[in-house]
Amino acid sequence: MTRASTLLVSAKLACAAVALAAGTASAKELSGVAAIAAGSGFTCALTEAGSVKCWGAIGSAGPLLVPFDVPLSNISTRGQVLAGNDVMIGGFIIQGSTPQQVLITARGPSLAGFGITNPLANPKLEIFAGQTKIHENDNWETNANKDAILAFGTFPNGLAPSSLLEAALLVTLQPGAYTAIVSGSDGGTGVGIVEVFAP
Repeated sequence: MTRASTLLVSAKLACAAVALAAGTASAKELSGVAAIAAGSGFTCALTEAGSVKCWGAIGSAGPLLVPFDVPLSNISTRGQVLAGNDVMIGGFIIQGSTPQQVLITARGPSLAGFGITNPLANPKLEIFAGQTKIHENDNWETNANKDAILAFGTFPNGLAPSSLLEAALLVTLQPGAYTAIVSGSDGGTGVGIVEVFAP
């Protein structure tokens, strides 16, 4: 995600040495790296400045490694949601000087169609700024702006949840650090996904 604000994963990965050993990036290029990941034929680094830089083979010219900027538009994680303090927690940061619109979703029931045998039956989504809860949702169609969420299309071809029991929030956030918490609305447990999109 570019524009005036940038969404960053609030995690640090200690694996920059992997890219250096693979020869995909120099130490100078990796200074200020917040996170790094490698795939088949590419390596991408999330910088502390808020950009994503990738190196990979371009076209059919062979192993030509060319850095290119990639806008970050989505982060997500899947995990087991339990009760009490063992809920799913995802952190993200809005950088820059202007507010950013984000769509945050918590999925559970729709995962059954992808082979998940114990999906979270009724996810609840809460957004915190520090210790203060600023937004929450249980069933996404209870949102006043549900039509704006639905305009993004429904999962799996769009961003809006496909189950009425899943949670979503389309909000505009000021620059800063935020926490998304997913729990079972009825105290239930199961596998869930929390996602943050910059639509």
